[in-house]
Amino acid sequence: MKKYGLALAISFFLLLFPAASMVFAQGTTDLPGLKSEEGSLYGYILYNLNFTKEDLGNVFYFRLKGDWNPGPNLFFHMELNNDYRTGNQHPAYLTTLLSGATGESLTNASDQLKLQIDHLWGMVNLGRMDVQFGKIPVGWGTGYVFNPTAKTHPGSFLDDFSEETPGTLGLLSSYAFNDHTAFQVYLAFEDKMRTWQPEAGEWDRIPFGIKVQKIRGAFDFSFSWIKEVLYRPETQNYHQEYYLGGDFAGAVGNIGVYGEAALNVPRNEEGKFSFSGHQAKDLLEYCLGGDYLFADADLTLRMEYYHQGRGVTKKTDYNLIKGLSTGQLLQAEDYLLVALEKNFLDYYTFIFGSLINANDGSFILQPELSYNAADNLEVVLASVVPCGEKGSEFNGTWEVGGAKIELIRPSISIQAKLSF
Repeated sequence: MKKYGLALAISFFLLLFPAASMVFAQGTTDLPGLKSEEGSLYGYILYNLNFTKEDLGNVFYFRLKGDWNPGPNLFFHMELNNDYRTGNQHPAYLTTLLSGATGESLTNASDQLKLQIDHLWGMVNLGRMDVQFGKIPVGWGTGYVFNPTAKTHPGSFLDDFSEETPGTLGLLSSYAFNDHTAFQVYLAFEDKMRTWQPEAGEWDRIPFGIKVQKIRGAFDFSFSWIKEVLYRPETQNYHQEYYLGGDFAGAVGNIGVYGEAALNVPRNEEGKFSFSGHQAKDLLEYCLGGDYLFADADLTLRMEYYHQGRGVTKKTDYNLIKGLSTGQLLQAEDYLLVALEKNFLDYYTFIFGSLINANDGSFILQPELSYNAADNLEVVLASVVPCGEKGSEFNGTWEVGGAKIELIRPSISIQAKLSF
């Protein structure tokens, strides 16, 4: 009973409380009379050519979004996408190099032109309460690059063509107590890596999250309790992790600031929460960042520091295979992102960014020049330059099973994005 008691409680909140809300909100809602129909269709097509010294690759990404609002209290949303890749961008490229490591593709990309449903959900408003159901993007957190409290899907390091939060099958509900305080909860029905096994539907395999949000002055705060479920191929079993989360975003003068943290709360052999034998610093994941606009120069500076408690500080302790199989795409403990963005000549934007491994000193340079050729057409010339000594994380070359693998290679890409 203890295993699914909390999940049952959340389910009752998600499914039964809306019914009660409907009764109390009869004076302000009119669900049976929703007759007006308003819809919109929009999206974008992205084409990317990636060149390295040895080969090239192509990415053709298409995303179609649709909204339907049949009335003031009911809303539907759908997003279809196709991520078609060839050459060095083919979904099996790294999987082939790492054959036998995870047995699964390391990306959701496809080698076929076919549409997939990424988001598909309905939402009903019941006074102070909203309820969503379907395949929903759960985008918790305030981090710009890193999101410690996003536990429903793996990260997409150096693979951000779409910049969309993946959809998760589940229920999500929020309730506004007043203009400054709100409560949100989700119940998901798939693990973080989207791996299905016969025991996937057991009660203790169901992820969930509970969050309280507060606005105070120029700042937004939130505190959360999250259960993450992750299938690990090396143990061929599902693992459950629990986290205390928190985030904030606001401004200090003309500087925008934000932060996000997740503390893993361990359990002992009896299944009880206990920090015995653990150090909090090894269980903590957080990011702190800020941005500042130099208005006279139209120049924006952004910096973000990221700490990963489960990471390591020595190069000899890096474990690429374990990281890829668990969604931990970065190996070290500490990272720093620095980015400068400059707008000029009305149609051009130049971005110079660098992700630095603060433990081994390696880094990645990512210069990018974009041109707004039309209101709905953007052309981008970009490059990725890995830098670091042998054995460092961003050197780009790894040795796995006696074989050398170039995980990150110097490259140049040309990209066109057409929005409609």
